[in-house]
Amino acid sequence: MRLNLTLLEPLSLTPKFSECFRLALADYAAEFSSSYTSNIFRECRALFAFGVTNKISEKHVVNFKSSLTKNTEYKLGSIRAFLLDWHDKEIYGVDKKVVGLLSALKISGNEKGKAVALGCPFSGAYTLEEQSAFITWYVDAFTEQLISLYDYAFIMALQYTGARSLQLTHLYYEDLLTRTEAGIEHFDLRIPNAKKRNETFRGSYQIKKDVSEDLILVLTAQAKQSIKMVEEHFNVSLTSQQKKHIPIFINEREISNLTDFSAFEEIQQKTPDLLCLRTRGANPSVGCIFRSIPISHFGIIRSPISV
Repeated sequence: MRLNLTLLEPLSLTPKFSECFRLALADYAAEFSSSYTSNIFRECRALFAFGVTNKISEKHVVNFKSSLTKNTEYKLGSIRAFLLDWHDKEIYGVDKKVVGLLSALKISGNEKGKAVALGCPFSGAYTLEEQSAFITWYVDAFTEQLISLYDYAFIMALQYTGARSLQLTHLYYEDLLTRTEAGIEHFDLRIPNAKKRNETFRGSYQIKKDVSEDLILVLTAQAKQSIKMVEEHFNVSLTSQQKKHIPIFINEREISNLTDFSAFEEIQQKTPDLLCLRTRGANPSVGCIFRSIPISHFGIIRSPISV
């Protein structure tokens, strides 16, 4: 993860405060995902724009909250834990009164599920007909080599599991599970949790049982492709244990910037999420392809309906 810290320059932050903010943020980045840290940086920058210079005070928090609507109050909620942690670690920059204020504030979360609940024809869930058309489209696209195995596996996993794209990017080869019950082979998928408050990278999981064998076979093929990519790039042979910790959807761009295997291992230990596919910004691949496909490309035209 790389943050554009020059975005702080137009603000009136003192060198001492700026340095302490970076210290607190670096400490957070060591514990949590890159996307979470990036969100913290963005919302803190918005808070600082309300006159913060040498210390965050009550008036800055109040003014920032006043600028938000009920639907956007989550922006303050997303940095509340960070500000409290900043103060608890005794890093200079957050006034003691801010702790009491943040602890007492009731902040609305971001609205969830409205489009699905109302059956929105534009942003709600796809109908069975649309889902069928979508499956036909990506199977045909892969068969005709219009999309890669990488793209095909990611889209298929999204469609089959209903997991967030961020969760899928954190999948490792070891998350493809097989068990035998009464002589019958079953396939499970261990999916890392994402967007849980204060959750670390791959800190907890959910098990999706009895997933399609087709999905497991495709994900296995993609995992082996990622393993091969690492071995060929660094001219090494990974052990069975090392293979387990290779991301299924590996960040090929990040790997290509590394020159030796020791650097790869260091990232695995310190910032392993850097080795995973980026769903925004850095990777022009899967995430962008999936989000940019209009439903009309599947032979379906969505039309307004009464809700």
